[in-house]
Amino acid sequence: MIDINKYKELKEKDAVEIIRTENTSALSYKKFDSATGERLANEVNGFTIDELNARKAELQAEIDEIDLFIKDYTDISISS
Repeated sequence: MIDINKYKELKEKDAVEIIRTENTSALSYKKFDSATGERLANEVNGFTIDELNARKAELQAEIDEIDLFIKDYTDISISS
């Protein structure tokens, strides 16, 4: 799975883009040599919409668990 945690930041720097062909989608990251600053070949990581939706579902389930915890904590705090 692709690391989408820095997508917004990299997009704002024009350092990443989503590319699509007939059969695939991918994130294309601009790469540079750390010593010389010379442009290197892009790093390309493929993904599917199903992978993104599955990750979103996982995160939503985690948020739901946190919401329940907060609710229970709040209920206990109010009754104490």
